Amino acid sequence: MMLQVSSQMRGEVMVVSCEGKIVYREEAAHLRQTMKDFLQQCRFLVLDFAKVTMMDSNGVGTLVGLATSARNAGGDVKLAGMTPRLQDVLRVTKLTPLFAIYPTVDEAVERFRRENTPVAVGELPR
Repeated sequence: MMLQVSSQMRGEVMVVSCEGKIVYREEAAHLRQTMKDFLQQCRFLVLDFAKVTMMDSNGVGTLVGLATSARNAGGDVKLAGMTPRLQDVLRVTKLTPLFAIYPTVDEAVERFRRENTPVAVGELPR
């Protein structure tokens, strides 16, 4: 199955839902180009991988490049809904520390909201 990508804005965060495989050639290239376009619109991205069935080294490389591009633009990328298999791919490649991984999209979006909400003087962070 060719990688399907859809997006939805939630405040200042763009949620990008992926379905299919993120592998060598068209799929990884499609994700890379799509994410470059999204980064021009929004600095904060959540990638929803709940429906991603496989990711190879090219897919991992695409994620690393995306995280680097987002951080260079003053933003960030968070991952959500990753299956244990996909988490193992990041763990084996020793890239887990590079990404904040959340069980759900809602938790990742909420974390962005907390990180980017100004705190008034004398107010405790939420």
